Amino acid sequence: MVGCKLVGVKLLLSLYNYKIMNEDKIKESEFFLTKLKNYQFEIEHFDYYFSAFLSSCRSISDHLLEHYNQKFSLGIGSKEKLTQWKFFEEATKKENPDALHFIEWYTRELQKNKQDPIWVELNNNRNSNIHKKLLKSDIEGAEIIVDGVLHSTFQRAKGVPREDIEDVIKHHVSEIDGSISIKLRFEVRGLESQDGYDVCQKYLEKMKNFSKEAESKFG
Repeated sequence: MVGCKLVGVKLLLSLYNYKIMNEDKIKESEFFLTKLKNYQFEIEHFDYYFSAFLSSCRSISDHLLEHYNQKFSLGIGSKEKLTQWKFFEEATKKENPDALHFIEWYTRELQKNKQDPIWVELNNNRNSNIHKKLLKSDIEGAEIIVDGVLHSTFQRAKGVPREDIEDVIKHHVSEIDGSISIKLRFEVRGLESQDGYDVCQKYLEKMKNFSKEAESKFG
């Protein structure tokens, strides 16, 4: 009896930990998006924050899968690669209808998201950063804000290296007194007609809603 209680407590703690990990991934994504919006004179750092945002945001769905692996006691260990198919296999072996219902829903929702250009292109950017090379952000311009008021704007001319705008910004702000903040205007590869910050925010909201819907449906 004591052993059963201990197993139950361990399971609850495990579920709690994975839920916290998923929430932490959402907070981590929000952190990196905030960093993107608070540029501090180094475009290279902007690229790093963008890459980190993509990775943390994309991993929300992976952590969600692990959470329900634990919740439904499928027993897929940390040394095994947890995929949708592996989850389905174990749920089928254990004849667990709740787990099967979840993975059917999860797979269906991911398929829906693959019809969304934002989801597709940000995942493409993330995969390129991880498996190929770090993509440089398409910086199109910048807004200089002094004491909370828009002071000046810069637009990168076609064919001008993006590093040039960094030099222009540094020179310009060196001559300004007051509290200065800078907002870069950038575009995401594959979604050039849209504001980069809006695209990132929509991607994050989609991931957050995905996680919330899973919790409302499956606990």
